[in-house]
Amino acid sequence: MPLHGDRTGQHVEHLLAVAGVPREAVHRTNAVLCHPADERGRNRRPQAAEIGRCARWLAWRLQVVDPPIVVTLGAVPLASLEQIAHHGLRLAEAAGQPTRWEGRWLLPLYHPSPRALARRPMGRQEEDWRALGALWSKVTSA
Repeated sequence: MPLHGDRTGQHVEHLLAVAGVPREAVHRTNAVLCHPADERGRNRRPQAAEIGRCARWLAWRLQVVDPPIVVTLGAVPLASLEQIAHHGLRLAEAAGQPTRWEGRWLLPLYHPSPRALARRPMGRQEEDWRALGALWSKVTSA
């Protein structure tokens, strides 16, 4: 299960609490069907071709689950959605800013891994996730 049971999973739990979004309301998936590994067996960033091969699967998953909000955690999933339908967003400029995309909301966020915290400290991520909470309240009360 993605984002569960490690330090990143703990950050997700904390950030969901900050947002006021219940964990059970969140469907998690990955931009690619596998966890690509480097020569030392560590997770590595998926290559464009790997993302491309999984784009149909991701599009199907979105169609089946039909979420009112799609949250991307990092640049890779944001780029993956671009292969499904154009959004033109870049993470650095769009983080924490809801945008209409394919009949739903798209909210790019930074990945909450310990390594990513160097780019987007926890305080900034908490602000971004509060935007998720506000959007969640808007969508669920409509």
